[in-house]
Parts: sequence; structure tokens; C-alpha cells
Amino acid sequence: MKTAANIFTELRAGMTAPQTLDATANPNYPAAQEGDKRKITNAGKVGGASGKSCGVDDIIYCVNTSVTGDEAAVGKNWVILPKKAIEFFNGK
Repeated sequence: MKTAANIFTELRAGMTAPQTLDATANPNYPAAQEGDKRKITNAGKVGGASGKSCGVDDIIYCVNTSVTGDEAAVGKNWVILPKKAIEFFNGK
């Protein structure tokens, strides 16, 4: 499993453009492989109604290969990287 430092190092090195996810309707987490990313295009919650809040340009990052599901079922397989943290780590 990747640590936050590993993830930010990958982001700093220049990642491929992530797929996008609109969190307006509080979607479940998508099925994904470890290392997959989704950039949030509209704020809301990811992982269903009881999921985690995400803002525009935040990135959700899959740390363990996962099936689709809500926060209770698969939330442990994902981390949310807030836009401000990514900018701070990248020196912006």
C-alpha cells in the first residue's frame, strides 16, 4: 500500500491526466486498480450519502485494487488528496 508521501511524490513527478468524477450526486467509489486517480469536477461526497466530502480539483486515489462501492464497503481503498495539499506539496 502506498503512503501519502509516495502518492505526493508521484504527483510531483508528473502524473498522467486522471479521469474525472462529478461528486454532485454523491456517487459510489468506482472500480479501480491501485494507483488509479479521479479528479473531482463538482463538489459533493464520494462513497454515497455517508461518503467523504470532496471539493473541485481534489483527487481521489485508489491505494488498493477495489470493486465499486460505498464508503462502508470500499472507502478504505481510497484516499482523498485535497487540491490545497497537492498545491502545497508541489510548491505552488
